[in-house]
Amino acid sequence: MKTPQKSGFTLIEMIGVLAIIGILASVVAPRVIESIRDAKVTSAVASVSAAKTAAIGYYQRYDNFPLDTETAT
Repeated sequence: MKTPQKSGFTLIEMIGVLAIIGILASVVAPRVIESIRDAKVTSAVASVSAAKTAAIGYYQRYDNFPLDTETAT
């Protein structure tokens, strides 16, 4: 009579898989952080460019630059 075989992972296999996942995560994490930083810089540049365009448009329309004391209508 045969005994039923249990299927599953051994502890060694689980440790190996976790080690591989850890190595992959340590390689990918710096690139993800760098991409986030680059996206923030790009967003800041776009915001400054939009403010510049708006200020130039205001100047062309009213012949002076907007000041902090003025309110937009």
